[in-house]
Amino acid sequence: MVPGPNDDGTVQNGNGVKRQLSKTLRSILKSKDISSDVFLQNVWQKLPVHFPFEGDDSHSPEVKGEWRDDEMQQNPFEESLHQSWHILKHLLEQAESRTRSRGDNGVDHSSIHTPLIFQNRELKSQEETQGLYGSSLFAPYLDGCSVVLNHGDLLSPWIAAICQDLQSEFPHVYANTYLTPPDSQAVPPHADDRDVFILQLVGSKQWKVYERVPIPYPYPDEQVGKEGIPVHPTILNGPLCIDTTLQPGDVLYMPRGFVHEASSPSNDLSFHVTIAIATHDWSLAGLISRETNRILTNVIDYRQSTLPLASTTPATLQSQLSTALSMLQEEITVDSLLSKLHARIDNHNQRAVPARMALLEHARNSATTTRTLSSSSPAAVIVGPLAAMEITFTSVIRAATPEERASVTITDDPTRPRGLQVRPETYDTILSIIGELKKQPDRQCRVLNLQGLLQDLEPNQHVCDLTLLSLAKRGIELGAMAVVQK
Repeated sequence: MVPGPNDDGTVQNGNGVKRQLSKTLRSILKSKDISSDVFLQNVWQKLPVHFPFEGDDSHSPEVKGEWRDDEMQQNPFEESLHQSWHILKHLLEQAESRTRSRGDNGVDHSSIHTPLIFQNRELKSQEETQGLYGSSLFAPYLDGCSVVLNHGDLLSPWIAAICQDLQSEFPHVYANTYLTPPDSQAVPPHADDRDVFILQLVGSKQWKVYERVPIPYPYPDEQVGKEGIPVHPTILNGPLCIDTTLQPGDVLYMPRGFVHEASSPSNDLSFHVTIAIATHDWSLAGLISRETNRILTNVIDYRQSTLPLASTTPATLQSQLSTALSMLQEEITVDSLLSKLHARIDNHNQRAVPARMALLEHARNSATTTRTLSSSSPAAVIVGPLAAMEITFTSVIRAATPEERASVTITDDPTRPRGLQVRPETYDTILSIIGELKKQPDRQCRVLNLQGLLQDLEPNQHVCDLTLLSLAKRGIELGAMAVVQK
């Protein structure tokens, strides 16, 4: 029988040593009623598993986004699910701000990767996205693009907290985030070189995981479906081991090597966080090969070429091989491998953990400061880029007056989008919303109710709540719409 956790959230091994358990992992596993030890023994690196969410799944765009430290300490995953819409909005704004600051002053945020923009399963070039959307991530979403942000744990304090919590079970994790509009697929079928937990936070996503594994436990240069390595048709035509739709709070665990694909349904967007565990980096073969390369390349004789073959006899090679194997056997030990393993883990964590802790500290300080400020003070601006940054799902907007439109200066700033790009499926609906606002200049409307202006038209299933927020942000930024001051 596997021992359960103590009251303080720890588990004690046979030697009496206590280990802190991850609250997030416990939350994930409870739907299957298994412990983390059972998961690691029977599931880890072996088979994909869908963990349906069991808990309070109440979450809405109207939830006021705020950092609640007690709730995050108690259960970071479920609190993040409650704040999911705000996390999505905050993440896009933070990534946009980082990209804009890099464009403005040349700062290289080396720990933050450039956002990846996909349309029709193809990655857009940075030059194309810069020309169309500037640094905005709401603009490409409005155009029907999927947005992938690597290392979201270095942008969002909620995601940072989840990763920090999971590292009580795993030596190092990081997070990538995936935002997909309704009826879209970001990338084609592929396999990854890492184990992942896929946390569905907003909307839903349909997942197919194929049963046949083309390359067991692949390394980075063996990922099928990537870098020109095809997925063999027999895999895609073969049986599935997972065929399901993840709903908010659901989690999919997938070991490395399993071919998979995912798409959002026609009537729902999807935002999920992929917690990645770079298992290829910790493999025994990888550890030994790195040590072998390090040791032998320090020997001058072994750096020399064996060519021409006419001057290299089997006896010569055998002598060199025997000497090399003796050297490796002497220097590569269990202790040396463990030392190198811990050093690699520490190296990753020394870069990631301080950045996450700074995010968490800033979130706590901001929450305290916010509580001391009056929420009744009017906004400083009602139109233009600064006003667009303050827009939320519950903001009230209207058509901008001619004077307000004239006050928005169109600059040559390359970080600003040039115009309004809209996906074909939503084009007529978006134009109709803009037209209704223009026809009734005094009409005020909440962002979430914008589609309700079109009383004679059936709701467009491709126009989700984030589409409406993206439209409002872009309209206010360009000077076509204005925020109603409260």
